[in-house]
Amino acid sequence: MSDQERVLTTDMFGLRGLFRGGWSIEHLPIGTVFTIGKNEKGKTSLFARGRQFPLDTSLKNQALASSRVVRS
Repeated sequence: MSDQERVLTTDMFGLRGLFRGGWSIEHLPIGTVFTIGKNEKGKTSLFARGRQFPLDTSLKNQALASSRVVRS
């Protein structure tokens, strides 16, 4: 997983997330802190709020465009 934390500057809707072995559709609101990296199967995913959201290229670009890097 990437160690670069980002924070959403706009809402993201309709993300299909994996949580405790099950799938759900999630809304990530402005201010959600997340990272983008590879999951245990090597798939690019967004990690936020204890869940992982598999990303295709379009969703990855949306997440990057809708966020900024968190400054420590």
